[in-house]
Amino acid sequence: MAKSVIKKFDKTFDQVFYTSLKAVKDLGYKIEKIDKDSGSINFKTGLSWNSWLGQFMSISISNETNDSIEVSISGVRNKLFIFGLKLDLQIYDWDESKKIAHKVFEKMENHL
Repeated sequence: MAKSVIKKFDKTFDQVFYTSLKAVKDLGYKIEKIDKDSGSINFKTGLSWNSWLGQFMSISISNETNDSIEVSISGVRNKLFIFGLKLDLQIYDWDESKKIAHKVFEKMENHL
């Protein structure tokens, strides 16, 4: 995965977890996997000018302290699978995963 974008919140784990889910849904991304016990949410984005096949994104939520929750968001370009072969049709995506992470954080802050 690409380098993570990290932010801390002074809220409860549940508040941050469910706000993360809501932010991803509000932005229209497709949730692939939710695991509240491990604090992870995986989702896919769609086609954009910067990323032709979209991005596979991962949110990791952890208790930093009793008063602080750390959220880490990272992502990689989706790959094209043809006859069992994994093809990466794009050389560079202009840091699309970081832009998506910032959008998710902005939406979360609006909800919190």
